[in-house]
Amino acid sequence: MKIKRLAAAAVSVAVTASCMCTAVSAAAEDILKIAEVLPVNAAAEKMDDKLQKALETVKSRVMIPESYGDFSYSKGTSAGVDRYTFRWTEQSEVSSYNLGYISVGITGDVITSYSVYDPDYSSWTEPSFGRLTDKQVISAAENALKMLNPDIADEISIKEDYSPQLRSREVSLRLTRTNEGLMFDKNSGMIRIDKNTGTLRYFNLTWWNGAEFTAADKAVSTETIEEAYKKETNLIPYYRISENSKGDKNAAIVYTPDNNPVFDADTAKPTTMFDDYAEANNTSNYTLGSTVYTDEEVAVEEEVEEAPAGGVNTSSADKVTFTDAEKNALMESGMYYSKSDAVELLKKDKYLGLTDDYVLSSADFSKDDRVDSGYMWSFNFSINTSTEYRTISVKIDAESGRVYSFNKYNNNEPKKTINIKTVNKKAAEAAEYYIGDKFAEYKSSEKNTEKADGATNRRIIFNRYANDIQVSENDIRVTVNSEGEVMSFSYTYDDISFPEPKIITEDEAYKALFDSTDFDLYYSGFMRLDGKPKTYLLYSAEEYHINAETGRLCGYNGTEYTLEEAETDCPYTDISDNWTENYITKLYSYGITLSTEDNMFRPDEAITEREFAQLLDKLYYSDVMPILYGNYAYDNNSRLGNTPLTKAASAKLYIIAKGGKEFAELKGIYKAPFKDIDPKREDLGYIAMAYAMGAVKADSQSNFNPDSKVTRAYAMYLIYTYISNAKI
Repeated sequence: MKIKRLAAAAVSVAVTASCMCTAVSAAAEDILKIAEVLPVNAAAEKMDDKLQKALETVKSRVMIPESYGDFSYSKGTSAGVDRYTFRWTEQSEVSSYNLGYISVGITGDVITSYSVYDPDYSSWTEPSFGRLTDKQVISAAENALKMLNPDIADEISIKEDYSPQLRSREVSLRLTRTNEGLMFDKNSGMIRIDKNTGTLRYFNLTWWNGAEFTAADKAVSTETIEEAYKKETNLIPYYRISENSKGDKNAAIVYTPDNNPVFDADTAKPTTMFDDYAEANNTSNYTLGSTVYTDEEVAVEEEVEEAPAGGVNTSSADKVTFTDAEKNALMESGMYYSKSDAVELLKKDKYLGLTDDYVLSSADFSKDDRVDSGYMWSFNFSINTSTEYRTISVKIDAESGRVYSFNKYNNNEPKKTINIKTVNKKAAEAAEYYIGDKFAEYKSSEKNTEKADGATNRRIIFNRYANDIQVSENDIRVTVNSEGEVMSFSYTYDDISFPEPKIITEDEAYKALFDSTDFDLYYSGFMRLDGKPKTYLLYSAEEYHINAETGRLCGYNGTEYTLEEAETDCPYTDISDNWTENYITKLYSYGITLSTEDNMFRPDEAITEREFAQLLDKLYYSDVMPILYGNYAYDNNSRLGNTPLTKAASAKLYIIAKGGKEFAELKGIYKAPFKDIDPKREDLGYIAMAYAMGAVKADSQSNFNPDSKVTRAYAMYLIYTYISNAKI
């Protein structure tokens, strides 16, 4: 029997108390099954009281269908507590391939994981909101928590996932442990509920048994924390550079804290949590706020490549490359260095050290807006012998030959410690050599003169200033080793004008910050090596920015907002009196919306073909734009663009996006579904199919008005009604 036929009785969150207590005595049969598969030398473990108790606990809360007769388990330890994972699999006399199963994990007496797999169940479906309301889904999740962990369910907060998906049959909800109404950020998890049936599909939870918490009323006032915050931070003004859709760059002055302290809420002092953890962290098997891995488990950290110096973006996602023929044509134009001429130029460079011993391993000519000409040469050179391995990677402006960045590697680097003054002087000389008079706008970072502590090289940083205010992300980075060799160089310089610094004072900025934001009060902590949790009651704030001219909250680049605007489910300010407000708001929560400016949706403006196609692209979570561009054309062969969308065109776009163009083009099989549709229309098949899908609507007179323009608001209504009528 497949699990879908047992959903209501087997895994529904609406399990009754009698069902939940399914034959605890059956645990004895499972224990005997365990004994049958255990080796002889594990006979003592087969009667393990902890194992039997864990199995009894699980089976007293979770109903396992009789058809799931194959049983297995695994055992481990988490934070000194025994952890078991039980798995029940469907029995089959034909094949064991792709069978359904239910898996449950338990640590102590807390069920920490649950998953069900049914080969006949697909989590993806047609775009739909689901049969259950948001309130019903939350209620189903609450019932599931009470079923799985009745003793702690009331201590778990349930919140909607950040990005609900229309094409998923399941709703993901975030779980966080609470104490006295405050969040404990180290105990959290996730639960997935079928949005049509309320059935529990998946659950996981991190839970620390024995955690003790400081009483919330021990926390000092927020006013006290504000004064502590001012003592621990400085609000520093920066020029932030942003770029609009036309490519124009602008600068705004933004106050940003140089520190983001976390305070012990009962003392108003910077928390000792991080130092306490560092002191306790003396084994690689120990991780902050997570599981202690034992047995055969291994915690593996993902290797992340360090970003290159100076904020150089090496991603090729937006890079335009050329064929050999195209490169030759550009070189012959005389505007850009040829490959050979560029290499000869680099051999004369003062700091590269590019000799004839180096072999050119790669060369690439590409469009790149990071250099003045817009075109860049990228070279890689190497020496590779039995005793020596050296590389030089260098990028230059293809027109001027100016070095944009380089990086060198030598397997025989020096061992002696650097001389601070020497490396700083050498770095300044190299920076001026490469960028000339612009170097006068840069100042040496205070970190450049920190003690060497045995370092054999140092990266020296120069930050750009305008009007005595630092310019963010405009810097020079030069690495020099103890022998005085320059090992790397890179720089960023935005050629723009900067506004005069007519800004509020730092004290005024603090006041604006505290008037606009709140400190969060919550619990955090870590698991000690003895398996006992250590918790802290903390105050902290998000890293906010203040527009230095207006004193309002702003984003990193100075764009102003309020917390109310940031937290609003739907930010549009011009839809409150529009008949489509509920449709626009609902779709916005799923990421289905149109591009807007200044929080104005402009509901009564005509929508373009391109904008409607982009809505469909978001609706199907797949790139339908190439399909639409490749298939959709009028008689004059015009492509999708800024042409106002008609109702007939909306039907055609729908069907093409669904892959139904071939069927819609069939002639003589469709009947006009509206009074005003000519049965001989070329696009009759598209209109008829779209009507059958619920993607187009008639007016009160049963007319379609195929050539009338579609407004932005009406387009959202069409999307909403189509989703609401989806067959799920």
